[in-house]
Amino acid sequence: MLTEIGKTGLGPGQSLRLSETLFDKARSGFSTLTALSSNVKAIEASLMFANGLAPFVAIVGPSGWGKSHLLRAAGEVIRREVGLRAQVLPAAQWCSAGARWDSQAPLLVDDAQDVFERPRLRQALRLCLERRVQFGRPTMISFASSKVTRTIRNFLPGLRDWQVMTIGTPNHNERELVSRQIAGIEGLTLSPALHRLIARQSTWDGNAMTGVLHRLKLIQTRWTERGDVLRALGVLNPYLVDGTGWDIRDHVHESISAFTASKVPIAERTKRATELSVYFMIDRIGLSEGDVAAYFRLRPGEVYGLASRLAREESSYATLKAECEAALVASLD
Repeated sequence: MLTEIGKTGLGPGQSLRLSETLFDKARSGFSTLTALSSNVKAIEASLMFANGLAPFVAIVGPSGWGKSHLLRAAGEVIRREVGLRAQVLPAAQWCSAGARWDSQAPLLVDDAQDVFERPRLRQALRLCLERRVQFGRPTMISFASSKVTRTIRNFLPGLRDWQVMTIGTPNHNERELVSRQIAGIEGLTLSPALHRLIARQSTWDGNAMTGVLHRLKLIQTRWTERGDVLRALGVLNPYLVDGTGWDIRDHVHESISAFTASKVPIAERTKRATELSVYFMIDRIGLSEGDVAAYFRLRPGEVYGLASRLAREESSYATLKAECEAALVASLD
């Protein structure tokens, strides 16, 4: 599901990759690149390759965090500054097409790991790399991997001749920055709380993050008011997974229970916390009645009735609902 969302395009035949969010849309060169601590060494090596200062560069990193764009950026510099054709090709496609090694132009090969389980293609690419290193033909290659493995090291001929650089998975602060950059490119304005939640709770790579934010854009472009933030939780809920079992229903109920503990008499706390939680989950966040009913072990009709009643209560519950809303949005930080 995330893979398809990550490929959501801006229009027919178009798509926005995460790596493009690190560059100005009108210029995809190194001058507009935003460096992160997790990618800065890979950027430097790619820039050196593009300027003829590092003939053999390998970029290793997880899918979706910018390897392909570094290859394309290097190719664009070479074409613009040197006038040589420098097309980026997937390794499997290039090997299947004949894998000619003797071109004078720099070779840029993406996703080399795809040939590892295909003996004929693996041998063809390995032989090509050997000859290019032997004759000093500039070559840049990428591998989708969380780290530089022994397999990758053994695959690169003359390993000491290569600059092998990694792109790491961004930390939470960097992911928040990426989220803000994607939102800016998409024309979205999000509450800081949403950016922090996306950075903290999601397991998306950059491409999937782009697709999910694009889904928000399909609904509206501004998500800054408290009510908007709660609605966004409902939109993002299927994708907010962090491997710890985090559940938006737990978060809502725990936050509201903690808030009402100081606002509601002891005898009414459990009842009021349940009512308010059901109301916010269904009416304000947009979770399904079935999901909410299962969480509270009630019938769908019961939770619907609770949510509808509180939605109509504009007098006795007005202040409490407003205070709960503020507390719930604040809890996202």
